[in-house]
Amino acid sequence: MKALVIKSDGTKTVVEVDKIDLALLQASVGGYVEAIRLWDFDAVMYVNEEGLLYELPANPLATELAKGNNVLIDGGGILGDVIITGLIDNEGYELGLTDEQIASLTPDLTDEQD
Repeated sequence: MKALVIKSDGTKTVVEVDKIDLALLQASVGGYVEAIRLWDFDAVMYVNEEGLLYELPANPLATELAKGNNVLIDGGGILGDVIITGLIDNEGYELGLTDEQIASLTPDLTDEQD
């Protein structure tokens, strides 16, 4: 399965994992997670729900993605690192991103980073 990590410094990395679970999501964002649906991509962005409390740095790329998907963002936008996965299946498990979704989310990444 593939997921996309977007760090607040602008680094985008496609990660391959055996499964996407709460432990992975929390490790990727550095704490408790909050889900944001990215309607245009049939994907879910997980953010640190306590980003403001911990004064995490702004993540302009994640904020742009969220706003582009008609997500209302209060204050300074998305804070901290995020991880983007596919949707959830009928059994409640996270799905990985397809290569097409990754290409749509990261048109500037090269094939060697996939």
